[in-house]
Amino acid sequence: MVSKAREPAQTQDGESVITTVREGYRVWSASYDRSPNPVIALEARTVAPLLSGLAGKRVLDAACGTGRWLEFAQAVGARAAGIDLSREMLLQAAAKNGLSGRLAEADLRILPLATGSVDVAICSLSLGYVPSAEDAMRELARVTAAGGMIIASDLHPAALRSGWKRSFCTNGRTYEIQHYCYSVPALLAAAKRLGLRLLDLKEPHFGEPERAIFDSAGVLHRFAEASSVRAIWVARWQRC
Repeated sequence: MVSKAREPAQTQDGESVITTVREGYRVWSASYDRSPNPVIALEARTVAPLLSGLAGKRVLDAACGTGRWLEFAQAVGARAAGIDLSREMLLQAAAKNGLSGRLAEADLRILPLATGSVDVAICSLSLGYVPSAEDAMRELARVTAAGGMIIASDLHPAALRSGWKRSFCTNGRTYEIQHYCYSVPALLAAAKRLGLRLLDLKEPHFGEPERAIFDSAGVLHRFAEASSVRAIWVARWQRC
């Protein structure tokens, strides 16, 4: 099931702004890599063990943002490329060593790649920004070769139901990015319809590694409550 995002709204400084994905990441791009984020930290330590054996593989980092997983793939010897909807996030990625020329601006639902052209497709914390997650997954399945892997992650619906927001703060204003909430069973069912075989499903909570991020942000008092909720889901599929 999916719940619809709220419509964009404008407010005064010091208040919240509900914004589109493209506009939100335009604003966030300049500070994105400088702001420690417990969700990204948890996702990184959960996904990394699933990405062994990338050397020599053709890897797509779909919705690559500033190139976090693209850098990882390149460092271990993969032939990697990234796409993202946000031009400004791609500019941040292009400034990193070895990533320029490996990036393209594109929508998850219309990937500019040939069918079966990648061995591994990574989609990190992004399906919830797409009105139809199944459409995005269909494209990921299309570009992945038979026997290849698709690894996806996102904010857990349990976290969203608990009131978590896809938001960030800058210049005294909080921006909440429009998103959709998909149930994990619905996503798994969609993947099965697309011919994907589930290999791993993880639904982790925050742990001790994320405590320091809460502490440095001055919100350690929120850690216990936040860590009681499944924060993200991570799935790995094989393309049949």
